This record gives sequence, structure tokens and C-alpha cells, in this order.
Amino acid sequence: MSWILFLQNKRFPILVKLAVLITLAICLTAAVIGYVMLGRQARFFREEVTARGQALIQHLAENASTPLLERDELALNVLVEEAKNSKDVAYAAVVDSRQVILAHNDLLQIGRVLGPSGHGETGKLLEFVAPVRFQKKELGLVRLAMSEDGMRRSLRDARIFIVALMAGIIGLGIGASLYVSNIFSRPIRLMVEGTKALGQGNFQHRLPPLSVGRGQDELTDLGAAFNEMAEGLRRKELLQDSFGRYVSPEIAEMIFQSSAGPWLEATRREVTVLFVDIRGYTHYAEHTPPGVVIEMLNQFFGLATEAIIRNGGFINKFLGDAIMALFGALALQPDQAHRAALAALEIQSGVEKFNQARLAEGKDPIVIGIGINRGDVVAGSVGSAARMEYTVVGDAVNVASRLTSAAKAGEILLTRMALEPAAEQLEVKSLPPLHVKGKTEALEVFCLVGRKEHGTQEGSHGA
Repeated sequence: MSWILFLQNKRFPILVKLAVLITLAICLTAAVIGYVMLGRQARFFREEVTARGQALIQHLAENASTPLLERDELALNVLVEEAKNSKDVAYAAVVDSRQVILAHNDLLQIGRVLGPSGHGETGKLLEFVAPVRFQKKELGLVRLAMSEDGMRRSLRDARIFIVALMAGIIGLGIGASLYVSNIFSRPIRLMVEGTKALGQGNFQHRLPPLSVGRGQDELTDLGAAFNEMAEGLRRKELLQDSFGRYVSPEIAEMIFQSSAGPWLEATRREVTVLFVDIRGYTHYAEHTPPGVVIEMLNQFFGLATEAIIRNGGFINKFLGDAIMALFGALALQPDQAHRAALAALEIQSGVEKFNQARLAEGKDPIVIGIGINRGDVVAGSVGSAARMEYTVVGDAVNVASRLTSAAKAGEILLTRMALEPAAEQLEVKSLPPLHVKGKTEALEVFCLVGRKEHGTQEGSHGA
């Protein structure tokens, strides 16, 4: 039983299983066909010998009546010799009513009493007996024996032919089974390889045609469906990767897991809005080659985006040379104001390093202004059926934009609303009240200097 357990625990490819199954089916079919054919052939040979023996004995009985009546032993022996010369005849004899042999192909048997049955020297005999009559009077008997040796030789030749034929069929069947098994196992093998490739993140993997020939079948549909799925996953991965450039990975994952989630519904919520703007961009763009301008913008947007996303912010839009970012818009962030301030400080530090590199290359530095405000806004998806955009509108957004415009070179301005939640963690400098468009009263404004030393641990956060 150990080999059975071995086979049960052994993993065999589908190609091998199909080939073995088809081969066994072919062998079983060939064995059944061979057995049936040999049985029919044996019956055919026996029936043929029997029919020939009956015809011979009947002919002998009809022609032996007159010579037997006349006791013409010479004529009887001629008839016996003629019968003996026929194929497969072992012996032929004519006996009188007392069973005394009057004619026999073996002359030594003449005058003896013929026994009830005979066995030839070469094997079993088929014996036939027929009465010899003259005008309804029985004069004696004719006896004839047919040898089975010829039948057995013919049957052996037929068996050899059938076995050789079956062996050829089995050989062809094994080759055909391997070919057919490969045809049916190939799509499965390719599907397994493709699934593993997708599981490893290779969304460029595509399946070749799973069917042989020009005909369309289910395997063709299966391969096309797999490739469509792979293309969909590739696009989703590309979209998720691209979307991840504008929001933190946690927020991106939340959105992709619930694309029709409540975050898309129009609602009023408290957010912290951060604007960052490049000063003197219009003059710079007019006097600088377009390629250089785009390169500078991409480098600046890259460092600003990384700082915003690293602190859990969401890039709402790029406005020419400016960025609008939101904190607390897509996911609840109790420390959203602190996150926005840290992002602004990182942008400020990043721009300083960026300018050092530009000066080393002989390029002019860039100057930015940053404004941060916190307040209630209306958030939701706006646009048309063809294109939608998630954004926020409200006075808090306008105030943040006005602060950015009012910020001096390199300054980060905050309102009282933006400062209060993180006041113990941030070092600020109070500025004179600021009058902005759309506000009747002056705003209490602060300039963000940095983080307080004792608040560093409290201000630790994750994206």
C-alpha cells in the first residue's frame, strides 16, 4: 500500500494525468475490440470448417449409396480418397451396417470396426456422420473428421495480426494522447503562469492565443478575458500609483477600497487649507525658455507634493505656479492644523535647499509664499458627467488664498483658527492685523517660525 500512498501524495502535471488517462482508455478500448474480434474470428473459422465438413459428408453419403449396395470397395475408396484430399480433412471412411470399415483413406483400417470417435495425431477432430440410404433403406454410414489444426493456424495468424494492429493503434494513441493532452493542458499552464505573473505585480503580462487554428472557442474567450483583466489591473495600478502622488498612501487605499464611499458625498466639514505660491513667476516664465520653466516647476512641485503627502495632506489642485492642499478633507485628522504647519515648514526648508542647488548651477533662486487657514467648507464632487473633481469651496479657502498673496518672500502665514489647535507645538510671531478682500474685519495673523523644542515629541505624526 505504500506505493498507493506515494501516488496519492505525489503531484503530477495535468499533461501527465491526461496522457495517462487517454492512453488507458485507448488500451482498454483496443483490448476490448481485439477480444471481440478474436472471438468472432474463432466462431467464423469454426463455422466455416463445420459448413465445409457438412457439405463433404453429404456429398460422400450421396455418392456412396450405389457402390455400397454393390459392395464396390474400389469405388468407395476412390470416393474416400477424393474427400481426404479436401482441405482440413483428417480422415474419411465408409462402414456397413455392422460398423465394419469398407473404405478408408488409411488402408490398414479396412476391415476393422470403426470406434465411436476419433482423435487425430495432431489435435482434436471435428467428426461428422451421415447415413447411406438406397430407396429409404440404410446401407451403412460415412464418417468424416475435420482437423482443427488449420483453423488454429488461421486463428493464430489472425491473433498476431490483430495484436500487431492493436499495438500500432496503441502506439499512435499514445502519441495522439500526448499531443491532445498538451493542447488541453497548455491553456491551463499558461493561465497558471499568467496568474503568478499578475500576483507578482507584472501587469504587462499577456497570454498568447490559447486555441490552435482560426476557430473561436471557449479557450479563445478565456485568453481574451484574462488579457482584459490584466489590462484593467494595469490601468488600476497606474491610476492608483498616479493618484498616490497627490494623496497619502493611506488615503489612496481608502478611496480605492470604497470608490463610492461617503467621502464623495457633498458635506460640510472642517478642513485646513494650505496654499503655496511662487513669487515673480509671470516675469520668470516670460523671460525663460519653456523647457527650463517646466523643469523648475516639476522640481518645485515634486518637493512640495512629497512634503504635503508625507504629512497626510491631499493635493487638491495645481494652479499654474501654485498648489492648493487640504488636510482633514478625505479622512478625519484631529491634528490637521499641525500637519499642515509641518508640511509648510518642510516645503520652506526644501525650497532653501533647492535654491542652494540652483545658485550652485548659476540659476536664479525661487521665492515662495505660504498661507494656512482652518475653517468650515463645503466638500464634494463637482463638474460634469464627463469629468468630476473633488474639491472644497468656502470662505476658509478664500482666506487661505489671500494669506498666500499677502505673505512676503519665504513667509508662512497662519490665521488664529489655523494656529489654535497646534499653538503649543509651533513657534510663531504675531503680525499686525491684516485686511483681506471679502472680510470686513481685519484678520489676526501669525508668521510660522518653526516647531517648539518641547513640542517635538507631541508633534510626531505619520502620513
